[in-house]
Amino acid sequence: MQYSIVSRNLIFIIFTFFVVAHMTQAYNVSFIAGDCYGIWHTYVTDCNGKVIHDVGFKPCDFIGHFFKWYDAPSVFCVHAYPQLFPKRNRYISYTNVNACLEVDGNEFDWSLTDIPVSGVDCEF
Repeated sequence: MQYSIVSRNLIFIIFTFFVVAHMTQAYNVSFIAGDCYGIWHTYVTDCNGKVIHDVGFKPCDFIGHFFKWYDAPSVFCVHAYPQLFPKRNRYISYTNVNACLEVDGNEFDWSLTDIPVSGVDCEF
């Protein structure tokens, strides 16, 4: 009888592990360098101030992505600010979705825009 109790407990632990593993889902983030100029700091937080993905400062004088990240949690905020003006930090918060963002403008006059994930530039 001892072994049947141990077996049942082991099966319960394994079952619980698989249920939890399938319930947690990672989301994708694609951060695009649009029509912008300057150097930008882009990063992701848990929306409570803890940085969970930081790519540092990158110039915006190229066509492409600041980053693509495939491991975002269910709640996250994507931030950006120009190197010259760190206090001009802007962010967009997301919950249970994939995200696609774009920076346009220069370090003095700029915008951070949420764009449809179905767009060509936002393919993950």
